[in-house]
Amino acid sequence: MELLLYFAMGLPSGVAGGYAAKVMFKIFLVAVGFVVLVDLALWYLGIISFHPEVLNEMVAGFVSGAKSDGKTITVPKVSAGFAAFLAGFAMGAYIAYKKIK
Repeated sequence: MELLLYFAMGLPSGVAGGYAAKVMFKIFLVAVGFVVLVDLALWYLGIISFHPEVLNEMVAGFVSGAKSDGKTITVPKVSAGFAAFLAGFAMGAYIAYKKIK
């Protein structure tokens, strides 16, 4: 019965979190599109310039910084109540993503 309660608490939390994430992702995509359009217009007007070699150096720096050092990853123990909450949260997030417009 207690696990059902955790699941029931996770379901509306997942719906709220999933809906909020969906809306924020759309807002983020609109903002990125606006920035790209402004950058393209400024590049077309000759106000800014693009240097591919600098972009290659930046990407190489990110990739080299993301390498692991060979340490093992330990997984923490998860209680049954937390697993039930996560199942409810995942189902609620799925409902919010697929069903709510």
